[in-house]
Amino acid sequence: MDIKFYQERYKQGDQYGRAEYNLDSFLKTGCVKQWLSRKEALRVLDVGCGSGLFLRQISACLGGSDRISKLAGIDLVNVLDEAIAPDVDFGSADLNKDTVPLPESSHDLIFCNHLIEHLFETEHLMGELHRLAAPDSLVVISTPNLAWWANPFFLFLGLQPIGTEVGSKTITYGLGPLGKRLKGYGTAGHIRAFTPRALSDMAKAVGFEPIGWWSQNRSRILQLLPRRERNMGLILQKKKLG
Repeated sequence: MDIKFYQERYKQGDQYGRAEYNLDSFLKTGCVKQWLSRKEALRVLDVGCGSGLFLRQISACLGGSDRISKLAGIDLVNVLDEAIAPDVDFGSADLNKDTVPLPESSHDLIFCNHLIEHLFETEHLMGELHRLAAPDSLVVISTPNLAWWANPFFLFLGLQPIGTEVGSKTITYGLGPLGKRLKGYGTAGHIRAFTPRALSDMAKAVGFEPIGWWSQNRSRILQLLPRRERNMGLILQKKKLG
């Protein structure tokens, strides 16, 4: 998808790029709690920041300016809300090819929420995340989960797996009667689909160590199986040098 597609989606004034995440679950994840316990001033980066809603939410959850020394956001287009824009160091980049305009090893906590499925050059994005991550940092990548527990049933019935898109006009192709209920939803621009193993393998290939999964579901039962949820969040660590 090109820049015009995303400019139009944001102009439509709907909820595109304004998803809310289960941050309570994130902060209670064991590896995250342990990591935060030894950190003080955090440099936080959101790659694919959209309106800045997530940056505002994670900043509040982490304690705001008392805990965060820097907020930064990267996206193809700048659509930051006026309320947060003054607090964010924003940079524009096409993550298919561009070098992010930020220094190497410059951030302690990096989020990349539902961006990787929009890119052709996914390895380039992964490499940039690794470059930007400071030693002993955390990087969190969220994306729709092709291995969601319900998708095998969709495939068995000959239906398109949820979270995948085959066109740019509608998400209803291949969904049969279910498509009628989804006509009101626009396409998001998904061109890649990941299983948990595929995402982990790609992260390890550039030098990350997978250390956990962020359960993004609000159901306590489904939180027991984060790798079978509708959306998955892979938690990665960039180890200290030496």
